[in-house]
Amino acid sequence: MIQRMQSILLAGVVISMITLMFVPIWNKKNIETKESVTLTAFAIKSELKTGTTEKPLVLIGGLAFAAACIAGYSILQFKKRTLQLLLGIVNSLIIMGVLGSMWYCVQFEASTMLTSNVSAKFGLGFFMPAVAMILNMISSRFIRRDEKLVNSADRLR
Repeated sequence: MIQRMQSILLAGVVISMITLMFVPIWNKKNIETKESVTLTAFAIKSELKTGTTEKPLVLIGGLAFAAACIAGYSILQFKKRTLQLLLGIVNSLIIMGVLGSMWYCVQFEASTMLTSNVSAKFGLGFFMPAVAMILNMISSRFIRRDEKLVNSADRLR
C-alpha cells in the first residue's frame, strides 16, 4: 500500500533530493569587491575581478538524482519489504556520497576561489541530504516493523 508511513517518508527523501538539485548549497560574497562564489549541485559559479566562470560538477547532482530515483522506486516496491530494506541501505550510502562530495567541493574547490576573509553561508541545499538521510533511516525502521508484523502473523497460521 502506497499510503503507508514509510512511503510518505520515502517521498520526503525524493522531495529533499530534488530540492537539493535546484537550490544553492554554499555561497561566499565579498561586499567590498563585489566578488562571489556559489556552489550548486551542478556547478561552481564564481564572479571574480578576473571575470565570471562556471566550473561544471556532475557528482553532487548525479548522486542526488540517483538517490531520488532509488527512493521513488522503493516506494513502488511495497510488496517486497526485503528489497525495500536493501534499497534503503543503498540509498543511505548514496546520500553519504552526496554529503561527502558536498563537503569536498566546499572545503577544497569553492572556498579556495575567493581567498578574502569573508564569512560563507550555507544554503538550503546543504541541509537537504541530512534531512533525506534522517527520513531514509526512519522509513527503514517502519519497513522493518512491517516485516516483523508479517512474520509474526505467519507463525500464527
